[in-house]
Amino acid sequence: MEVYVNVPKGYHSGGASYVLSRESLRRFYEADKHPNSTCRADGGSEDIEIAKCLRTKDVYMGKSLDRQNRELFHPLPYISHF
Repeated sequence: MEVYVNVPKGYHSGGASYVLSRESLRRFYEADKHPNSTCRADGGSEDIEIAKCLRTKDVYMGKSLDRQNRELFHPLPYISHF
């Protein structure tokens, strides 16, 4: 689920896990390990903090859709969609 508050250009709600490309993961590692990193190690909302950290390395969320243009990942249990 995409959320467009608290983080410019939005973020994906946490809880359902994340799918990152190798390049995105590499950039996240670089951002977190940088001596002047603004990435939080604890506290805050993890989904917002991950998005803010990734933004420092120009990583933004994308859409994960199937061939029928349906979402592939859902933050709620299967039964909640009915």
